[in-house]
Amino acid sequence: MSPIIYPCRSQLIIEQSQHTLPPLLPIIKLLSSPVGSGSLFDITGNSDKADYYDELGCHVDILNLALNDVDAYVVEEKSKEENLQVSRPSSPTKAKSQETELQQIKSFLQELHGKIGTSNPFIRPSFFH
Repeated sequence: MSPIIYPCRSQLIIEQSQHTLPPLLPIIKLLSSPVGSGSLFDITGNSDKADYYDELGCHVDILNLALNDVDAYVVEEKSKEENLQVSRPSSPTKAKSQETELQQIKSFLQELHGKIGTSNPFIRPSFFH
């Protein structure tokens, strides 16, 4: 197979046959768990627990490692989109309403960030002024 070349800080070349990216769906499920579920990233449901924010920092570090090769995921998503467009053209309205896995993760991370800022008792509103 021909290598996939993508621009990033180190100009990596990845052989498709040697590099399989882990699926993003488990991360999406983890980040999208409902309020009160007690899951790792349920800020509202866990904010009253002692040391939750310290533990959350560890979970965010692990999430950082899991998403470390985001450039390869971007290339993979672009390839999937191109193959999908070639196989069957979709309507502009339908394409706009569907988010890719990376876009979903980005949305959930932004929501998580907002919840941390409003739920953390150690961050006072005056801190941001």
